[in-house]
Amino acid sequence: MRKSSKDEMILSYNDVVLRLSDLHTVRDFVEPLKLHSRNLVIFPVNNNDDVKLAEGGSHWSLLVFERNANMFVHHDSSKAAPQGSKTGMTAGYMSSQAEAIHDWYRDGGSHRKSLWFSVVTERVTPSSVLRIRGEISELIRGLMASC
Repeated sequence: MRKSSKDEMILSYNDVVLRLSDLHTVRDFVEPLKLHSRNLVIFPVNNNDDVKLAEGGSHWSLLVFERNANMFVHHDSSKAAPQGSKTGMTAGYMSSQAEAIHDWYRDGGSHRKSLWFSVVTERVTPSSVLRIRGEISELIRGLMASC
């Protein structure tokens, strides 16, 4: 889980499997996040139905909560990713969207009248996706080298 320095924003990427049908599990996951004190929460979402398969799922998206608007927004990367894209591309679009939303918030976006949609439209491009995929690949290589 990554938090901003002011602890007002949270990007949750814990290895947690939530099924909406299991309200107890959702509550156990959500309570430690202290959502009542967060202004922005970004949840990566994957459609993996088999929790035993780490590489499972074929699609990534984002669920974003913004407190001032009191709104959850679902960003579906399949709307932006080229047709027939593999999981890595939808994950790349999801990561690029999360980065743009984070930067919008960091730059004072939550005090504006409009949400981050124009920033995402402007900044999430095929080149930004390739850049972030490269950064993630380098991070993974570095972690593998240190093992």
